[in-house]
Amino acid sequence: MAIYRIAGVRDTGGADNTGIATSFMCSNYSGVAESLKIRIVSFNGSLVAEKTFTLSAGHTFTVSTRATNLFGELDYLAPGTLINPPGQAVISASTPKIACSAMIVDAAAAMPNGIPLHMVRFNPQSGTEE
Repeated sequence: MAIYRIAGVRDTGGADNTGIATSFMCSNYSGVAESLKIRIVSFNGSLVAEKTFTLSAGHTFTVSTRATNLFGELDYLAPGTLINPPGQAVISASTPKIACSAMIVDAAAAMPNGIPLHMVRFNPQSGTEE
């Protein structure tokens, strides 16, 4: 099920730890491992990347369009791929008990230097307001 849609996903392409990348952080509040899929499409709707991950119970997972100095990513979505003009991402999960955030970052910076992206939440967890 789709749980988030994010506009403004961007990457300047090129080498790891340089330029601009987009990072996604997701936490699993479920008591069991859950499936998480991130799909990135360009401004014109063409597929840039799509990957599915298993997120262990109680863990937080960070994935970026490519390697950054800021985060210890566990995987990458589109290393070296130019995403400009900005595109969008859809995050799907096997449960609504996943919470995510996303930001555009300076991939070379070791200190936080970025822009948070607005995320539209679908299928909120029952009894919550998001």
